[in-house]
Amino acid sequence: TPLIKLSPKKTWEGFIGGGIITYGASLCLCWLMTRFPYFYCPYRFNPGCHTFNITCKLPYFMEPRVYQFPAIATLILPERISSLQYYPIYFHVLAISTFCSLLAPFGGFFASGFKRAFKIKDFGKAFPGHGGMLDRMDCQILLTIFVYVYTNTFVRFDKQQKIFNQILKLSPESQFELYEMLKNTLTKYGSLPK
Repeated sequence: TPLIKLSPKKTWEGFIGGGIITYGASLCLCWLMTRFPYFYCPYRFNPGCHTFNITCKLPYFMEPRVYQFPAIATLILPERISSLQYYPIYFHVLAISTFCSLLAPFGGFFASGFKRAFKIKDFGKAFPGHGGMLDRMDCQILLTIFVYVYTNTFVRFDKQQKIFNQILKLSPESQFELYEMLKNTLTKYGSLPK
């Protein structure tokens, strides 16, 4: 069953099936990736050894929380079930998965409309029968913007460590100049003794 006239090869079955697979795969990958600190710890510089390590405290959104069901839920749920233990990261995963499965395909529809306006079949010929690289990645354009905005808005990271990692990438002269600026500012506001 065609989903939209603009892109006749896309079907309702593919749209619904893609959504179900997106939810399943994202939850499984989240479960797997939260088992390894490499995926959620920022690398930190160890000045004593001049090395980087990836050990960190578990981020707040990966710590288990307990949700107490409201009193009205006892009408539906058995008495012994009054709370639920959950991990906030799964809510983030479900939000991103929902966007992926419901809205990201519209990036593909937009690309189809763009191609029709210019009377071209595909953006390239890199993949026979499938078009070019942009034909394979058209929905990623919309998805990448959403994930960037979502993670920077709702998922908080260790900002000080990110800034420190950027400082380490500066030249020694720039690092010293930044040090002097910071020292002068902190002295001016009374945070450091003169």
